[in-house]
Amino acid sequence: PVQNDELAMFCYELAEDDADVRIETAGSLRGGARVWFLIKGETMFADAKERDPVVPYMMVYNSHDQTSSVELLPTNIRVVCNNTLTSARGKRGSYSTVRFRHTESIMARVKEASGQIKQGIKDMKKWNEIVQQVNAIDVHANGVDTMFDAMYNLIWGNPARENSFDDKHIRYMNKKHSRIDEWKAILEKELDEHQLERTPWTIANAVTNWIDHKMHVKLSSKTKHSTIQEAREFNNWFGMAAKYKGQIMSHIKTYAELV
Repeated sequence: PVQNDELAMFCYELAEDDADVRIETAGSLRGGARVWFLIKGETMFADAKERDPVVPYMMVYNSHDQTSSVELLPTNIRVVCNNTLTSARGKRGSYSTVRFRHTESIMARVKEASGQIKQGIKDMKKWNEIVQQVNAIDVHANGVDTMFDAMYNLIWGNPARENSFDDKHIRYMNKKHSRIDEWKAILEKELDEHQLERTPWTIANAVTNWIDHKMHVKLSSKTKHSTIQEAREFNNWFGMAAKYKGQIMSHIKTYAELV
């Protein structure tokens, strides 16, 4: 077993190595059976005017009820309760999670992994540099349509039709134009409310906003969700919505590299 004070000391030693890193939260659940420490990296911003903060976290998790190994995982979720803990751990397949089985040498191996944690924090900073690069690219009004069109094709495909008057193709195009109009409305609202510019970053965020809050979600007999909102949250974290958002972010990264 790994004692809580051992894990706490490891986290504090890790934080002391970097002036930009500190312990943000810590807690235990189920009578102390499950324990976490949340390490916070330096707050980053999507633009030079510091209007869009991005906060990177690294969570150290352990259980005393044989339900898991010791886990070290990056997350963008501020863990303060069971719901946020479950959400953060639910995403661990998407990130570079490091796990350690409970053996005699476990703490020695956990400490050896501190380099990987530091690298993870550096990787977050690199991602922030990419975001700032993307957010510095001015997109003219006609370029917005081009980017939205590419993002729509990325998610739902762009079926080639020999006959553009084919009923199926017409339905596809009508749905596409309607969806892009929704994205434009979200973009303009966000630009106006937050005094932002048209950039690949704000364009992508209009799409991910729609995916998070507007994309159609339905209850299925195959799932245990009791409400649409519950199904939507699950989809945003682990389902197709999470996949779509990853595709959108990869797309704007590639766009920035090309520009």
